[in-house]
Amino acid sequence: MAIQRLFWKAYTAKERYAALEELEVAISKFGFIVDFHFFSHLSVSMEVDISAGKMAELKMCLEGILSLEAELPINMAADTPVILLLNVSFAHGSGQKRYDVPAVPG
Repeated sequence: MAIQRLFWKAYTAKERYAALEELEVAISKFGFIVDFHFFSHLSVSMEVDISAGKMAELKMCLEGILSLEAELPINMAADTPVILLLNVSFAHGSGQKRYDVPAVPG
């Protein structure tokens, strides 16, 4: 059985850390976050491993947290593995996130 890929986009005006915490809780009910990448304070891209049969429940749950642009898989068996690529943009992101890196002795 081939793994299917889907792409969903989402937007939120919530504070970044609060939104990420809500996302983590929601996603963990239906699947697993396999990978993620932050793009400053502007957005985060997540790779979620989930079965096709749980996509509708995840979609409903996420719609309660963010503005979501998502289509559900059509004609796909419930046990079909899906890699969901979820991109979340933060409305109040500045793009100016800085990380302090300590000096390494040596």
